[in-house]
Amino acid sequence: MSASVINLHDFVGEQPDARGMRSADFAALLAVAGEDVEIHINSSGGTVTEGFHMANLLRAHGGKTLAVIEGVCASAATFLAAACDRVEAYEAALIMVHGPWGGVQGNAAKMRESADLLDKLAEGMASLYRRRGIPEDTIAKWLESEQTYFTPEEALRVGLIDAVIRQPSIDVPAARALLHQQVMAKLKSPPLLGRNPQGRAQMTEEEKEKARAEAKAKVKAAKAAYKAEFGDEPSTTDEHKAKVRAEADEDAEVQAAKAALLTSTAKAEAVAKQYADKLAEIQAQQSEEEFAKFAADRLGADEAKELLRGYKHDAVRAKAFVEKLPKLNVLGRVFAGGNPAASGGKTPMPVQNTKTSYYGQTKVIQHGVQFAAMAQELADKGDAKIPMSQRIADAHREIARLHPNLVERE
Repeated sequence: MSASVINLHDFVGEQPDARGMRSADFAALLAVAGEDVEIHINSSGGTVTEGFHMANLLRAHGGKTLAVIEGVCASAATFLAAACDRVEAYEAALIMVHGPWGGVQGNAAKMRESADLLDKLAEGMASLYRRRGIPEDTIAKWLESEQTYFTPEEALRVGLIDAVIRQPSIDVPAARALLHQQVMAKLKSPPLLGRNPQGRAQMTEEEKEKARAEAKAKVKAAKAAYKAEFGDEPSTTDEHKAKVRAEADEDAEVQAAKAALLTSTAKAEAVAKQYADKLAEIQAQQSEEEFAKFAADRLGADEAKELLRGYKHDAVRAKAFVEKLPKLNVLGRVFAGGNPAASGGKTPMPVQNTKTSYYGQTKVIQHGVQFAAMAQELADKGDAKIPMSQRIADAHREIARLHPNLVERE
């Protein structure tokens, strides 16, 4: 009688993300298993106490127990292997053991309590490895290390497993020769008696008659079902054929009408979208004109419109930005240098560059500073006998004449 197989292809114990095999589920599987059990392991470990429970269940099982390491057997998963009567591992497998570890927050007493608990868990782990006949000093070394890995050959030497499962190598030339031999024997064998050249069995007259009777019965049953559904038997007369064609033509007309309706609907939607886009464009232009009027004392018209576009026509945010800017006439007084009322109100004022982006205000300031600096330099070189206010006014007019891009006249 073959052994029952239980697969441990997950974490030992339920994890926070709901993955893993609970010891209660393992107990249920073991309870319905046969006398002999194989535990096939591919697990990176899990919860220590859950592993203890599973290992104790295996030790208490009445039949023979075999652990087969199919991939990785690490941490708490090694408890189950150690609890079995025999442990085998495939050549391409990995085994890992380590001491218990964990983290805790609290005072010194809490830390000592946690360390004592880890020592007790380590003793439980040692008892399982001790069953394998492994020396105490070797077990102590493993439990003091952070992680100790073994290949199947290394695990065999230290006593963690009993055998390495080696996959038989394939003799490719021999396999090809055997296949060729089988194919040739099949080709040379005479055809089976009672079969036609295609290999199908030939029917006797009695079998043919039986098949014809079954076919007639099926046709009769189909006609009866049709009559029960539609009130008359299916007909192949010309009248019936014409009726079928008319129904097909009617279906085609319905489909054509549906297609035409869909086409007209698509065209209507396209026209509606064009009108909607045009309306949105008009509304945007109107909002830009209104915003330009609002910002006229601080920004040029084009600059105000571009500012509104930069805010994606969010007038509330754009107005909040504009209200923080100084008014243009204030900029003129600050950056023209001297008295803007001198020379009959013809003092040059900084240009408002309306072709820049909404950062153009920075350019206005730069032009004003540049203009004032050039005017001050020219005034300083003038006749010292002339009052400075007069020299600055004369310098303003001269710089305005030489650099008209920096100023505009009121």
